[in-house]
Amino acid sequence: MGYKESAPAVYMVAWPGLNIVKVGYSSFQRWKPFVARGGELIGVEEFEDVTAAFRREDDLAWLMAEVSRPAFTRREHAAQILGKKGSGWTECWAAPIEVGRRIFHG
Repeated sequence: MGYKESAPAVYMVAWPGLNIVKVGYSSFQRWKPFVARGGELIGVEEFEDVTAAFRREDDLAWLMAEVSRPAFTRREHAAQILGKKGSGWTECWAAPIEVGRRIFHG
């Protein structure tokens, strides 16, 4: 989509009506297309260091896995929501937005 490059960032987006929460890393504001498709941005954290950003993404994914199950079993199931043929489907969790907010904001 051609979004402006930004600092390495970790984001969390939710689709409240679907009880789906996505955790992701991006340096190109990847959360914007999700919001355009009806997702609600829970938060974005920018980092100076890519390694720290990936560590935070891993921590959030681990915490989500502790309290929920994967939202999708196949990439194709996620395509309508995530776009890009379902890219990022393994970073999605079946959970209410409140769970995502609690985990992201601690």
